Amino acid sequence: MRLLSNTTNRLLPIAGALALAGATLTGCQSANRQADAFGSGADRPPTPRTLHMMAKLIHENGRTDQAEYVLLRVLNDSPDYLPAYVELADMYIGVSRFEDARNVLRMAHNVAPEDAVIANNLGVLLLREGSYAEASAAFAAAAAQDPSEARYHANLAVSHAMQGNYDGAFSAWAAVLPPEEVFWNLGVVAEARGDIEKSSSYFAAANDIRQGNEPSAFAFANRQGGSDSEQTTTVSVPVE
Repeated sequence: MRLLSNTTNRLLPIAGALALAGATLTGCQSANRQADAFGSGADRPPTPRTLHMMAKLIHENGRTDQAEYVLLRVLNDSPDYLPAYVELADMYIGVSRFEDARNVLRMAHNVAPEDAVIANNLGVLLLREGSYAEASAAFAAAAAQDPSEARYHANLAVSHAMQGNYDGAFSAWAAVLPPEEVFWNLGVVAEARGDIEKSSSYFAAANDIRQGNEPSAFAFANRQGGSDSEQTTTVSVPVE
């Protein structure tokens, strides 16, 4: 191993002292900059995210009215901040203010029609209140933006079926389910709507497929149309 020269030995402590001095000076300058930034930051308005998080905490502490006020302020000042719409809609749903939740999500959908989650959530609320055609449009938008999400196709199918559009429902369910389950779901919704003849044919088709047989032509011929009545009977096909 080659030893350091005497000159190098003398230089090392000096270099070390310079490095230490430089670090100390830098630290002082950094601290001054941070203090200046803190001072100037005190005059800045809170960001939408900060207000959103504050509203979330306030709501979790049971002060829903105050949380609502903060979120409405966020939306008034930053109408493009989508998380505030979702938070406010969830809050309204939690206190059974479904119409308010639907209106908030409708505004969010207008701001960001390409957001699949918002479109689907809006569709669920519209479906709940019986606005089936508008729900179909929302679910179709969600499925178009995220074709890989099975829930959006399934929800679209339910909204079609509840209008008596069994052909549209068949196509939507067929995108994510095997034929046996498609016909069974059609049967469930048709039964809920009072389309007993169609319901029986769909259930029969599902059973035929389960047993390895071809479903009847009647089941295929009756995927379209139905009675004009739109009942609000609870449908057992899941909607999410």
